[in-house]
Amino acid sequence: MKKIKTYVLMALFCLVSGLSAQNLVNDNTLQEEMVTIEVKGSGGYAYVGDGTDRKVKVAKGTVVYVRAEALEGSGKKFAYWTTKNTMASGKGIIETNKNPYEFVATENIALYVNFVAEDTDLNVVVEAATTPGGTASVNGFESLKVALGAEIILYARPDAGYKFLGWQMDAEQEFVSTEARYITVARGANKFTAVFEKEEATGVSAVVAKAKDKKVYDLAGRRVQKVKAPGIYVVNGKKTLVR
Repeated sequence: MKKIKTYVLMALFCLVSGLSAQNLVNDNTLQEEMVTIEVKGSGGYAYVGDGTDRKVKVAKGTVVYVRAEALEGSGKKFAYWTTKNTMASGKGIIETNKNPYEFVATENIALYVNFVAEDTDLNVVVEAATTPGGTASVNGFESLKVALGAEIILYARPDAGYKFLGWQMDAEQEFVSTEARYITVARGANKFTAVFEKEEATGVSAVVAKAKDKKVYDLAGRRVQKVKAPGIYVVNGKKTLVR
């Protein structure tokens, strides 16, 4: 009897609000979007979370983690996680060497665990190079030996009169990123090149941090005793950007 009353009340509500019972049940706003997290691979153990599950469904936006451990006595060690099976294709994309690896679940993903022989050297040299017009570094150095899957930070700084366009990797012409501060992971002995381009002429002859002990005028021709704000001034007869 109580169930009948409940259905009657729901039907009355739908009639009053102009909604159908079907729309009420299928309203996606009342349901959480779910994504699948899965771990694959052989040669050891790999799980999602604390338990022994290798495949789970979680609400989108959930913080999850995966973990792995080589088989005892196998002579293997954990190397990294990839988004393709490197053991089968040899072309897996390295995701990270963190173990456990924690991330936010935003889409369906399968992570492959990769184990290698215990004496395998997983270090590679990553290099930061430039075209004319600026400087570049990887973790603060021109080149760096780092483990495969380790996080690296590339930083590009243009010289005065130049602008940064993007990062090229190895012989690729397309940019892998257009961010001057580019965070990625080491996926091989790669060379990242920061590409710079000369800015269009603006009439500014130089850029200086200060204009101390120089004859400085504003653009109206008035003498400036002390520059209090950044801008374009005439310094010793030349248009200059004072920062």
